[in-house]
Amino acid sequence: MDAAGMSGTTQQHDSLLVRVCSWNIGEEPPEGVDIGLLREWIFGAKREGEYGIDRDLNQPDVIAIGFQEVDMSFGACCWGWWIPFGCGSVCHGRTKNGQLWKEKLEEVLSAYSMIDHQQLMGMHLTIWWRQDFAASRDISKEVLTNSSGFFGIGPNKGGICARFKIRRRSMSEKSVALCFVNVHYAAKLKNLARRNQDHQQILDKIHFKEHPHKILDHEYVFWFGDMNYRLLRVGVGDDVMKQLKSEDNIDKDSKDEVMCRYDQLYSQMADPEVRLFSFFTEPKITWGPTYKLLKNAHGHYDGRRNPSYCDRILYYSYVHHKQRDKKHQSTHELPLLSEDDVEMADDEENPLSSPATPGSPRRGHLRRPAPYLFQWKQSLGEEVPSLTSPVNCLEYATCIDPGPSDHRPVYSLFYLPHWQQGGTADPSLAF
Repeated sequence: MDAAGMSGTTQQHDSLLVRVCSWNIGEEPPEGVDIGLLREWIFGAKREGEYGIDRDLNQPDVIAIGFQEVDMSFGACCWGWWIPFGCGSVCHGRTKNGQLWKEKLEEVLSAYSMIDHQQLMGMHLTIWWRQDFAASRDISKEVLTNSSGFFGIGPNKGGICARFKIRRRSMSEKSVALCFVNVHYAAKLKNLARRNQDHQQILDKIHFKEHPHKILDHEYVFWFGDMNYRLLRVGVGDDVMKQLKSEDNIDKDSKDEVMCRYDQLYSQMADPEVRLFSFFTEPKITWGPTYKLLKNAHGHYDGRRNPSYCDRILYYSYVHHKQRDKKHQSTHELPLLSEDDVEMADDEENPLSSPATPGSPRRGHLRRPAPYLFQWKQSLGEEVPSLTSPVNCLEYATCIDPGPSDHRPVYSLFYLPHWQQGGTADPSLAF
């Protein structure tokens, strides 16, 4: 083996690069998507040597690619209903569009081997690892789903959970467990409680056969998809909203304040009474809303809809949090916001040109006082990672032009510097 090859092998033993990609494709077939857009989404623009990491950041070890709305047809729904009670092994039936997307990804990811490919109606998840990385490692896998759509068990909403335990063949070390969760939650502004419930149902009902059994018992978890959390219009103001949409000269303080005050996911994560995504981290958002854009319109928004950050990627490290007080770790009893907690607005007809007048009710605004949002704001992720955490986000971005979809594709690159040292999570410390 030459020096370059030896160096690469050594670095692979010490660190792990994980790429996570999510896109609501709106049932578009792959032939309608530009190959350059796909490559930007999957590989990004990072180069070797950035952040002082002596690795090619365009060649991650593991890539997780999640689609939503690959196929929302009646036939795809019927396949999904075969999964008993909304939770169980993924149905082997995959739709034509899902198969076409798998084949297109195989074309783009020629240097990678596919670990698994699963589909639950519109949700579609593939996991890949680099061929030279895979050559010296063993893997065991298990994939489960949870459906939370029609009547609480319909396959149009829910998630696919893929768990992998990886270990080096030549080393007598424990395997390391990574879990990837691709989700699609309830739509429309008013369905905040339903979205929270979709999230909690996945946490509660997914139970793997082998340890670690629960999602939060894994060393590393990556949670991504079209979560449908909306940006509440009232109080934002047209000027700031125009900045968010244009992405030109965005005032970062104004953007952070908008996100902390009016983004539903931020407010639910920060609210101590809700504790959504406890101990998960979302990297700092530095780009405009991912929804709703005009199709094939070079990144222009649909003015009839309130733009929102529906498409998100969050991550979690068990090692980072296992020493915390247990009473602050539980997410199994999530107090949901009732409809009385939110002033509802019409999600489909919410023009930006008609902001609330002074003294009028705040449509779509949380009634609860929210001073905690400004305290929580101080803990938002750094734009330049320190590389000292178990999981470090090197890139969290979106493609400006979504092509044929009305959602922008989002992607993240994660650097796990000492991932092999995590060992198997201690069951006595599990959530």
